[in-house]
Amino acid sequence: MRLLIITTIILLLTTGCGTVITGFYDEITFTSEPEGSSVYVDHDYVGKTPIAVNIYKELGSSKIEFKMGSCDTNEMVLRRVFNRWSILNLTAWPGWLIDLMTGAIKKPKYTTFHADMECIS
Repeated sequence: MRLLIITTIILLLTTGCGTVITGFYDEITFTSEPEGSSVYVDHDYVGKTPIAVNIYKELGSSKIEFKMGSCDTNEMVLRRVFNRWSILNLTAWPGWLIDLMTGAIKKPKYTTFHADMECIS
């Protein structure tokens, strides 16, 4: 009985490896030339460049927009790829479920985005 309890505790502590190791957020840095353009992630305003923002992990891609006065809107896509830390879940299947629910099974392909704004003088 004691071995069963210890094994259960070990399994619970090692589940969700991607979530445990990489957390619930990804820090993404946004810069632009000229500085001061507004940054939107999935249509939500996050601040003005230069800025580093913690973005909640998700399974899908996110749309990034840089906007500034009379400048053209610059659009990009934050793509997510498989998070290799999740491989450690091979020891316990609930870890895959936890990483899927928290989005930690994926990580951003790039963590820095730069926009060269084309402005009308």
